[in-house]
Amino acid sequence: MSLPSPDPSYHISAAARMRLQPGVDPEALERLLQYFPPEARASHLEMFSIAHVEVDRDGRAPGDTTTLVRISDPVLQQLLEEVWQPYWAAVPDTELSSRGGPPGRELAQRRRGQGPQG
Repeated sequence: MSLPSPDPSYHISAAARMRLQPGVDPEALERLLQYFPPEARASHLEMFSIAHVEVDRDGRAPGDTTTLVRISDPVLQQLLEEVWQPYWAAVPDTELSSRGGPPGRELAQRRRGQGPQG
């Protein structure tokens, strides 16, 4: 599913960046999508688009949507967790350990010194 190395020539267009869900880091998403085959990028980009899904204030999407939450490759999973760090940056420390939401909560906890180091 992924390329052996990133394709640095791939960039998310300005129009697509404007449609990204709040809480998504466009640069991190671009780095993630650079590992995807060209024919898979558009469909995966749409998973992070406002047009694709409405996310409630707890970061949960309504049923019948496809959201990329887990990738079996650990390098790509780390990139996916980076994509959602702006979301987690807005979550208060007091809610970080108990709140559901997109990938990256554990990364945010480690960065704040609240979780296991790894």
